[in-house]
Amino acid sequence: MWLKLVLGAFGAIFLLGAYWLYSSAFGLETAQYRVAVKEEAFEIRDYPELPVATTAMRAGGDDSAFRKLFRFIQGGNDQQEKIAMTTPVFVDREGEQERMSFVVPKEVDQNGSPDPTIEGVEIDRRPAVRVAVYGFSGVANEDLKQRALQKLQDWMAARQIEPDGDPIYAYYDAPFIPGPFRRNEVMLRIR
Repeated sequence: MWLKLVLGAFGAIFLLGAYWLYSSAFGLETAQYRVAVKEEAFEIRDYPELPVATTAMRAGGDDSAFRKLFRFIQGGNDQQEKIAMTTPVFVDREGEQERMSFVVPKEVDQNGSPDPTIEGVEIDRRPAVRVAVYGFSGVANEDLKQRALQKLQDWMAARQIEPDGDPIYAYYDAPFIPGPFRRNEVMLRIR
């Protein structure tokens, strides 16, 4: 009995330590925004125009989009320049096409983003936007994403806030971070 408690305590300490190390020591640049309203896990945010590297995803999602974007920031560009990872990774829809985007760091954008040499990766700009946001944890499978989206839609409806368009998902943590410690968000543009 005592052994299980001690091992459980060490496991919890290890997971918290891994999360702290990832979130603080790696110090990833995060896309800036202004919070206009905050109510528990819900926010209304204003994002400025954001420079992004983006690529199409296969139907149902896949990790090849992530791998393409990661190769771009690891030197798969015309300057063979390594670019720092940022957060969040955005996944949204344009028409019928789902796409994944990495935010280009401010310094890289100010100096002129290098052109991708990875097929299917483009440099683009996400327009400034006001969004309603719901934050949730866990491994973001379709069921969890749908439940989070429904909570956001219910919150918006109760406040008579009209959504505009498809949801945007934002992921902040690496795959090795345990589900309960992962930061995910679903966003809806506000009409």
